[in-house]
Amino acid sequence: MQFDPAREYVLGWGFTSSAQQMAAGANEVFQFPGWSAATNPATTGGVAGAGSTYRATPIDFQIEYKVTSRKKAFLWLDDSISEGATGVVSTSYPTTCRPCSIQDSYPALWARASGFLLQNIAQSNLYARDWAVTSADRWNRTDLAAGKFDGAFIAAGSNDYANNRSLAQYQADMATIISKIKDTIGADKPI
Repeated sequence: MQFDPAREYVLGWGFTSSAQQMAAGANEVFQFPGWSAATNPATTGGVAGAGSTYRATPIDFQIEYKVTSRKKAFLWLDDSISEGATGVVSTSYPTTCRPCSIQDSYPALWARASGFLLQNIAQSNLYARDWAVTSADRWNRTDLAAGKFDGAFIAAGSNDYANNRSLAQYQADMATIISKIKDTIGADKPI
């Protein structure tokens, strides 16, 4: 199927569940103790969001496509704040901090409002030290080399700060991340 350019699409991921597991509520999704339990139809006991209790979205995905455009394109990396998940598994969220899909994350909203293209590779629960492992799959799950990016944003660090990583550790991780991005998008591009 060919998607039309400059048009947003919503794709669904469906599964069945027993009626007694269903609960009404905003951003209603289920959390299971692991992927094998979540994909096993016999599993019961998943926790659903209900009322004012929000649960993190279990899956979010992007479709990579080629586009011819004069718009500037940027790479964005961070943790759950930029991804839109804004939390971790088993966290209950107040209504002011509810998870959202990646196309509704603040980087995506900024890009649409500003007329830019954005490749958001943010992932929930990551430290800057995780991004500093440049051989990890988070760096190759999309074709960054073919992105022809005009620049990049690094917003990582909130998890490092919240978990008492030292400034020296954070600075070393950021130097590695910046080097990886320069190798990926070009050394002369703004970060």
